[in-house]
Amino acid sequence: MFWQATSKFILKNRTVLLALVVVLTGFMGYQASKVRLSYELAKILPVSDTNFQLYEAFKARYGEDGNVLVMGVATDKMFQKELFSDWYELNQAIKKIEGVKEVVSNANLREIVRPAST
Repeated sequence: MFWQATSKFILKNRTVLLALVVVLTGFMGYQASKVRLSYELAKILPVSDTNFQLYEAFKARYGEDGNVLVMGVATDKMFQKELFSDWYELNQAIKKIEGVKEVVSNANLREIVRPAST
Protein backbone atom coordinates (compact mmCIF):
# COMPACT_ATOMS: atom_id res chain seq x y z
CA MET A 1 0.00 0.00 0.00
CA PHE A 2 2.83 2.44 0.87
CA TRP A 3 4.63 1.98 -2.48
CA GLN A 4 1.40 2.29 -4.43
CA ALA A 5 0.59 5.59 -2.71
CA THR A 6 4.14 6.82 -3.25
CA SER A 7 4.08 6.01 -6.96
CA LYS A 8 0.69 7.71 -7.39
CA PHE A 9 2.03 10.83 -5.65
CA ILE A 10 5.13 10.91 -7.87
CA LEU A 11 3.16 10.42 -11.08
CA LYS A 12 0.52 12.99 -10.09
CA ASN A 13 3.10 15.65 -9.17
CA ARG A 14 5.86 14.76 -11.63
CA THR A 15 6.26 18.27 -13.10
CA VAL A 16 6.51 19.89 -9.67
CA LEU A 17 8.95 17.23 -8.46
CA LEU A 18 11.05 17.53 -11.65
CA ALA A 19 11.17 21.31 -11.26
CA LEU A 20 12.18 20.85 -7.61
CA VAL A 21 15.02 18.49 -8.60
CA VAL A 22 16.24 20.99 -11.25
CA VAL A 23 16.15 23.92 -8.78
CA LEU A 24 17.91 21.92 -6.07
CA THR A 25 20.56 20.75 -8.55
CA GLY A 26 21.18 24.35 -9.63
CA PHE A 27 21.41 25.49 -6.01
CA MET A 28 23.87 22.71 -5.13
CA GLY A 29 25.95 23.55 -8.21
CA TYR A 30 26.05 27.21 -7.15
CA GLN A 31 27.09 26.25 -3.62
CA ALA A 32 29.78 23.91 -5.01
CA SER A 33 31.26 26.79 -7.00
CA LYS A 34 31.94 28.63 -3.73
CA VAL A 35 33.99 25.79 -2.20
CA ARG A 36 37.57 26.83 -1.38
CA LEU A 37 40.46 24.57 -0.45
CA SER A 38 43.14 25.43 2.06
CA TYR A 39 46.65 24.14 1.48
CA GLU A 40 48.01 25.34 4.82
CA LEU A 41 49.17 22.95 7.48
CA ALA A 42 46.86 22.42 10.41
CA LYS A 43 47.90 24.46 13.42
CA ILE A 44 48.50 21.58 15.81
CA LEU A 45 51.20 23.33 17.85
CA PRO A 46 50.60 26.42 19.94
CA VAL A 47 52.31 29.62 18.81
CA SER A 48 54.41 29.60 22.00
CA ASP A 49 55.92 26.16 21.23
CA THR A 50 59.66 26.32 20.51
CA ASN A 51 59.43 23.87 17.59
CA PHE A 52 56.73 25.99 15.97
CA GLN A 53 58.85 29.10 16.42
CA LEU A 54 61.88 27.36 14.90
CA TYR A 55 59.76 26.28 11.93
CA GLU A 56 58.44 29.81 11.40
CA ALA A 57 61.99 31.19 11.59
CA PHE A 58 63.11 28.58 9.04
CA LYS A 59 60.27 29.57 6.68
CA ALA A 60 61.10 33.27 7.08
CA ARG A 61 64.76 32.66 6.27
CA TYR A 62 64.53 30.12 3.45
CA GLY A 63 61.03 30.58 2.11
CA GLU A 64 58.25 28.06 1.84
CA ASP A 65 57.86 25.39 -0.81
CA GLY A 66 55.43 22.52 -0.42
CA ASN A 67 57.75 20.20 -2.32
CA VAL A 68 60.70 20.30 0.04
CA LEU A 69 61.54 17.78 2.72
CA VAL A 70 64.06 18.67 5.41
CA MET A 71 65.56 15.99 7.63
CA GLY A 72 67.90 16.58 10.51
CA VAL A 73 70.04 14.35 12.66
CA ALA A 74 71.40 15.37 16.04
CA THR A 75 74.57 13.42 16.68
CA ASP A 76 78.18 14.13 17.45
CA LYS A 77 79.25 11.04 15.48
CA MET A 78 78.19 12.30 12.03
CA PHE A 79 81.71 12.35 10.62
CA GLN A 80 82.72 8.93 11.84
CA LYS A 81 83.20 6.70 8.81
CA GLU A 82 80.47 4.17 9.55
CA LEU A 83 77.66 6.66 10.19
CA PHE A 84 78.80 8.98 7.41
CA SER A 85 78.78 6.07 4.92
CA ASP A 86 75.25 5.12 6.00
CA TRP A 87 74.17 8.75 5.64
CA TYR A 88 75.67 8.89 2.13
CA GLU A 89 73.89 5.66 1.13
CA LEU A 90 70.59 7.07 2.43
CA ASN A 91 71.12 10.18 0.30
CA GLN A 92 71.78 8.07 -2.78
CA ALA A 93 68.69 5.92 -2.12
CA ILE A 94 66.49 9.02 -1.76
CA LYS A 95 67.95 10.49 -4.94
CA LYS A 96 66.92 7.35 -6.89
CA ILE A 97 63.24 7.81 -5.96
CA GLU A 98 61.17 8.88 -8.94
CA GLY A 99 60.27 12.57 -8.73
CA VAL A 100 63.18 13.58 -6.48
CA LYS A 101 65.16 16.28 -8.26
CA GLU A 102 68.00 16.88 -5.85
CA VAL A 103 69.33 15.81 -2.48
CA VAL A 104 71.51 18.26 -0.59
CA SER A 105 73.46 16.88 2.31
CA ASN A 106 76.78 17.22 4.06
CA ALA A 107 77.63 13.90 2.41
CA ASN A 108 77.45 15.34 -1.11
CA LEU A 109 78.30 19.03 -0.76
CA ARG A 110 80.89 20.56 -3.01
CA GLU A 111 83.59 22.81 -1.69
CA ILE A 112 83.65 26.20 -3.35
CA VAL A 113 87.11 27.74 -3.48
CA ARG A 114 87.71 31.31 -4.52
CA PRO A 115 90.71 31.56 -6.81
CA ALA A 116 93.53 33.77 -5.60
CA SER A 117 93.17 37.23 -7.09
CA THR A 118 96.10 38.40 -9.17
